[in-house]
Amino acid sequence: MAITYTVGETTERTNTFECAAWYENVEIAPQTAIGKTEGHSYFTDSRVGDDGKRDVRWVSFKFTGFVTSDYFQSLFAGNKIGKSYDRAKNIGKSAHTNSQPYGYVIADSLIHDPNTPYALTDEGDQYEAKCVFYESKNTWSDVKAGDIIHTHSLLKQVK
Repeated sequence: MAITYTVGETTERTNTFECAAWYENVEIAPQTAIGKTEGHSYFTDSRVGDDGKRDVRWVSFKFTGFVTSDYFQSLFAGNKIGKSYDRAKNIGKSAHTNSQPYGYVIADSLIHDPNTPYALTDEGDQYEAKCVFYESKNTWSDVKAGDIIHTHSLLKQVK
């Protein structure tokens, strides 16, 4: 199965960059992106259970669109330096933006949200969204050690 993320209506997302003041707004038309789970250190660091399944830490989705506005002015200590940045020069150019939700967020959405943007398709790798119950080892807020609590896992069959 593949993991997909569908953007159902036109929306705008903001890409941020190394300089805190730099940004690029990208308009995304309705589309479906296929998730990528390989190549992340968090994915490769997760254990494979006795059942041959690995907990997916996060999934990357890439969406294409076009620039609606951006800001890449040269700055020093927050002050403009050099010539002024032309804020109109990139408008309309092709761009992309990424989303990297945690696996447990996707699993929770698949299990509990009838309007989830995520789906597991019949193509590719085998994934499973699962509710996981376990005994708490610690006490915090309204949970006491020994209480049965739950989380969600997105699992990938690897062997």
